Amino acid sequence: MSISHSTWPVVLVAYNLPPWCCMKPEYVMMSLLIPGPCSPGKSIDVYLQPLIEELKVLWEVGVETYDASKNKTFQLHAALLWTISDFPAYAMLSGWSTKGKLACPCCNYDTSSCYLKHSWKMCYMDHRKFLGMDHPYRMDKRSFNGNVELRSSPALLDGEQIFEDLKDFDNVFGKKQKNKIDGPWKKRSIFFELPYWKQNTLRHCLDVMHIEKNVCDNIIGTLLDIPGKSKDHANARYDLKDMGIRKNLQPKEIDGGKKAKIAKACFNLTNQEKTIFCDILKSVKLPSGSASNISREYEEHVNNQTKGRKWKKAKTLSHDFSEWFKERASHEDVSKQLKDLSRGPNTVAKRFSSYVINGYKFQTREHDASHTTQNSGVTLVCETPSFASAKDNNPMTKAVTYFGAINDIIELDYYACFKFVLFNCDWFEVEEENFGLTSVHFNKRCSRDDPFVVDIGG
Repeated sequence: MSISHSTWPVVLVAYNLPPWCCMKPEYVMMSLLIPGPCSPGKSIDVYLQPLIEELKVLWEVGVETYDASKNKTFQLHAALLWTISDFPAYAMLSGWSTKGKLACPCCNYDTSSCYLKHSWKMCYMDHRKFLGMDHPYRMDKRSFNGNVELRSSPALLDGEQIFEDLKDFDNVFGKKQKNKIDGPWKKRSIFFELPYWKQNTLRHCLDVMHIEKNVCDNIIGTLLDIPGKSKDHANARYDLKDMGIRKNLQPKEIDGGKKAKIAKACFNLTNQEKTIFCDILKSVKLPSGSASNISREYEEHVNNQTKGRKWKKAKTLSHDFSEWFKERASHEDVSKQLKDLSRGPNTVAKRFSSYVINGYKFQTREHDASHTTQNSGVTLVCETPSFASAKDNNPMTKAVTYFGAINDIIELDYYACFKFVLFNCDWFEVEEENFGLTSVHFNKRCSRDDPFVVDIGG
């Protein structure tokens, strides 16, 4: 926007609700609205004081609350689990500075940092130490800084130790801190007034949305070589030379040092490739915000009764199961649920163009065609016996991932006992590309005899 103004909302999220409810607007409580025009900085603690007092009451005393299901009141207690914010707000809430040599809250005092004199910024590297000790990247010298990485990941900041280190810290808000200790701490966070805060292992979380957005912007800006947005520029190449890494990308001086030649990187796109990339981004549709084990008691029955190759037995297994199950359940002493299931569904079913299951929205391809978002794509991982041909007598069973698109959504009602949702899908052939990416061929269908995937609707 053309006007620089920053208003800060502080909201509370109730985590004892289902995941698909707790983030909905009607369940989020606006506790504070900190006015602008500037961010509150470390003085955010002044605004948070009333909230902290209420949180202490909720923990120590509780509040009388009405339970509609039992028609009586009870004493409700609550605790603050953690904060969620972007990286700059992390410094304001925790008191740990996210600038300078020790900006990484995970590495804390063991942060590996260096100043890039050509790009005029701090750089944080050596993140291989967070990998498992047997990870091949640890021994990969060539792709990184020329050295092996044998260090273990740094220990997390301990709340008890932070509390002891900062207990005599003199917080001064609204002006420059006079009495400060050495290190990255700028204040003693007001959250330590909560009696349980120092025992929390995880006190502050970073907002994934901001991180993903920044990473995406940087990648796209670099791939498309957008001026001012690309991270691959002349100064970055000279920084590589100073650091002594990636020699193939370092500038090479020509004409006696008067000019420098910069080699193309593997990710540099031609103008035609950029056009293709942008066309795909323009046309792509993205999402907006598997069966029971009872068929095994039947598999044994088919193997005993059916003669011939396993291919024939597999076909019998898929075609005759429902009739066998109905007859067997009527004569055996089984649970009511199995009897209800064996009867089969009501002959009248409901059809939907959109369906929500466990907070996830699924839509048919026809429904997606008139919308700007895409929710018709599905994936399914299941143990599948694979036959080389009809004569194959030794099928191999392994986990196979299927990729498809929903054509129809049908809700089967088992006479009000329970419901199942069937997705009628087109399944497509896939292949593994370089770098582990999966390519789905929408013009090549597969598994045409088994178009359905099932999920429990209620």
